[in-house]
Amino acid sequence: MSNWKEEFVKCLEGSTSGHSQLEKALAMKAEHTPKHIYRYQPDRDNRRNSLENNTIWLSSPEKYNDPYDCEFMISDASVEAEAHKRLEKNFTGANPDLLAIGKSKASQVVNEKLSEIKKWKQLCKVCCFNEDPTSLLMWGHYADNHRGFCIEYDLECPKAAQFRHKLYPVVYSDKPYDLTPWAKCLVNGSSSDAFNLHGPILALVHKFKGWEYEREWRVISVLPGIEPDHDWTVPTATRVFVGSKMEMANKQAFRAICKPKGIEVLEMHRAGDSFKLFPLPFSQ
Repeated sequence: MSNWKEEFVKCLEGSTSGHSQLEKALAMKAEHTPKHIYRYQPDRDNRRNSLENNTIWLSSPEKYNDPYDCEFMISDASVEAEAHKRLEKNFTGANPDLLAIGKSKASQVVNEKLSEIKKWKQLCKVCCFNEDPTSLLMWGHYADNHRGFCIEYDLECPKAAQFRHKLYPVVYSDKPYDLTPWAKCLVNGSSSDAFNLHGPILALVHKFKGWEYEREWRVISVLPGIEPDHDWTVPTATRVFVGSKMEMANKQAFRAICKPKGIEVLEMHRAGDSFKLFPLPFSQ
């Protein structure tokens, strides 16, 4: 994890309603947000429509290729033990039988709360981006083996404010994010001033470090209830890169979409002396 991402995570972890560090974290994120962001895609009708209509597709992480994506850890036993400890402290000297009944009811409440927390992922919609339009691996994995395309968005344009606000860096790690401390506060009724509002977001931005090559940023939308995947409006793309293996007729179709919108079209080429890709203006 880069140093700034470590500090970003620490800010959000230490931010509570009574002592918010959110502004500091957002300023840090803004400082390191790239000027442009890229979305690799296969060449399909719905993806062309999104380009033409200035939208991206927000989808459930349940559908992603990594089964651990947006997963988090919670130690049920630790949360339950904390609830029992709090009960014992509040009812010192109580009848042991009554205390046992209280613990049993507390365990039931904890299990119900934890069940709700673990469904939180279902309320989230995500769209993934990359920092580099020339990545061989990204073209191979996400753009139909170089037959797809890659869209560039300008994050510094005036209309991109909401885009930047919902955009988060992905933090690569050896294991899923541990939400146990956050769950303890939620289940045990910590005061509103001491509660951390950002725990679930941190869970969504942690990902297995084997994916580091993706250099990913992601738009995250948290909804009040379970909803279908949906479009979300974004600023007009600035450039479109078409894959080195895309058929000429499809390249021309992209130019027909992009020209009226003022979007530059470039085509990817393979270097002859290295394992690299480079873009050139599409002129045919």
